[in-house]
Amino acid sequence: MVSEGDELPNPSTVVRYVGLLQMEHYGDNVVGPLPTAFEGRATDDSLSVTWCEYFVGDPDHQLRCAIETIRSSMNVKPKACFCVARTDHLAAAGATLGRAPRAVYLPVPSNDAHAGIYDVMPADVLAISEGELRLLELLSGQAWSRFLTREMADALPLAQCEKSPDVK
Repeated sequence: MVSEGDELPNPSTVVRYVGLLQMEHYGDNVVGPLPTAFEGRATDDSLSVTWCEYFVGDPDHQLRCAIETIRSSMNVKPKACFCVARTDHLAAAGATLGRAPRAVYLPVPSNDAHAGIYDVMPADVLAISEGELRLLELLSGQAWSRFLTREMADALPLAQCEKSPDVK
């Protein structure tokens, strides 16, 4: 049973909304997220994500429910993407640089499936160190390398999005 403030089970799947300008392009094609997509905001102490396993269903259904939750909680632009990562991949990327990323269940009024990823954001987004830049590059190239465009997300199956009985 996962309660507010608990670490997410490992592995878990998380999704992050990423604007078009934070995605790398090759011609008209989006090829993946840029490291800047995972800097976070200076006012936050964790990287904001939505936890897929909060929802009942198979992995594609859970992912679609997480995306729909993001869409209902913020102004999602039509050309933005949704980047997907597993918590064990985030931990492995961080460990290579002496970090210990962890995902914590932190529901907010507009997103009951909200979580925060700790120990991945730069200490100061205005003055990123070489090691922090390397971590952001690892995160974007390995841990967050899966992404969905609007069309890809809309192609996922959608049914009733229900909270898992494993979440308190």
